[in-house]
Amino acid sequence: QACKTKSKGSWGRALIVCAVQRALSLGAAAAAAVSFMLSRKRFLSIAAPRLPPMGENLNTSEIIARCPPHRRNSLTNCYLRALTERFTVIPHWQADSHCTALPAETWVRSDAEAEASGNTPRLRCDTPGERLDAQLYLYVGVISTSSEPGHRRRRAARMSWLQHSTVGSSVLVCFVLSSQYPPEAMKRLRAEAARHGDMLFVDAPETPMLITSKTKYSGYTTFGRGMPTFKQYAFFQHAARTLRRVPYIAKVDDDSAVNLRRLRWYLERVRCYPNVLIGSIHFAGFVPRAHWSGVRGDRCGWGWNAYSALQDYERQDGKPGVSGYKPSCLNVGALLPFPFAAGAGYVLSNAAMRYIGSSPLVRRWVADAAGAEHESLQWQKFEDTTTGYWLLYANFSVTYLDINRWMHNGACDPRGQTQRTSGDLRRPASNRSVIVHDLKAGGFGFAWEQMDPPLGVPYDHQRCLRLK
Repeated sequence: QACKTKSKGSWGRALIVCAVQRALSLGAAAAAAVSFMLSRKRFLSIAAPRLPPMGENLNTSEIIARCPPHRRNSLTNCYLRALTERFTVIPHWQADSHCTALPAETWVRSDAEAEASGNTPRLRCDTPGERLDAQLYLYVGVISTSSEPGHRRRRAARMSWLQHSTVGSSVLVCFVLSSQYPPEAMKRLRAEAARHGDMLFVDAPETPMLITSKTKYSGYTTFGRGMPTFKQYAFFQHAARTLRRVPYIAKVDDDSAVNLRRLRWYLERVRCYPNVLIGSIHFAGFVPRAHWSGVRGDRCGWGWNAYSALQDYERQDGKPGVSGYKPSCLNVGALLPFPFAAGAGYVLSNAAMRYIGSSPLVRRWVADAAGAEHESLQWQKFEDTTTGYWLLYANFSVTYLDINRWMHNGACDPRGQTQRTSGDLRRPASNRSVIVHDLKAGGFGFAWEQMDPPLGVPYDHQRCLRLK
């Protein structure tokens, strides 16, 4: 209505652009704006091209050829409807309305049940898989390292969100580390694991152990981000081998704090969906072999929804050879945008996790990434988008459950009492937050204080600054 007033009642392009801009600023309203746009006749119904074999770029000439000549000035005109119909993305406020009929018996154990099981030994990361399958409803892998920051974050997590009553009974949280560190480092790490029982070692390299060259996209001046791509895949392989019946498996960054009470409340309400990816859902195009940037699995065309991602997919930014240059995705073989969950933390249903961890297609992708071209096409970026890419090839449909309003970066703010439920990307935690990210410098304890009590506690700005 605001846009209609602004455009003086016109139902043309100005109104649509205004609606999209307002939706993106509001975040949660984006899906409604896309539905509104699709109701207009401006958007065609053209089938998207078939996926190329996993690991190969898309022949984008087919994308252009399918668009009628008078519509080729905007691929959004041609493919928005197809992407919206292909991918089921359900925002958090709609998801539980589809799962209203809950059976009397539930696999989600209550806090009372967790406390009653206090006489049984707590689950550890070296507990046999049969017992994990029998007791767990959620298995969480926290991607960690042997570095001093990694050690500090593990200690902070143990003193905060890992204190939840369900951890060790119906929830298991394991810090995931490589087993390929030098002997002295492994001795120290295994001693820590023996004390706490919350560390999982996987036989995969830390990315900088394998990829040692500087990046092509920096003009060979700097090293890459070193994201834990190989180690994270090894975690999914381990979970696929070990856990056949645990309903949900989560991947979380080690600078994130998880509100297990709130997450369990949500999982109870969406368990009627069989194959899900839960997180802050974005859309992006994807280039499996990005020779122009030297990246395996580069992102090209990003947005909060299909509309904004398609707009970015077509656009070229900057000039070749100049820092910040991004070619049009049409020129680099990018797949059309698809949904993925931001890497701060996301949850997979068991079937989706087992597909990733056991699929020969995915295994071949990872083997190629570690193969002869591991330096010329480096796989150390966009692990979250890669997970979404793999799921495109599953032999079942995935439902994407979007909880982006409940996931945010932690920050202190003098207006914190009102800002912490505002939906801003950077804000203090609240009892409604599910995952609070970017706690690199600390803040785990304060985030936990704000998240854990069901009724919440007043925001204390000075305490937030002290504990940050």
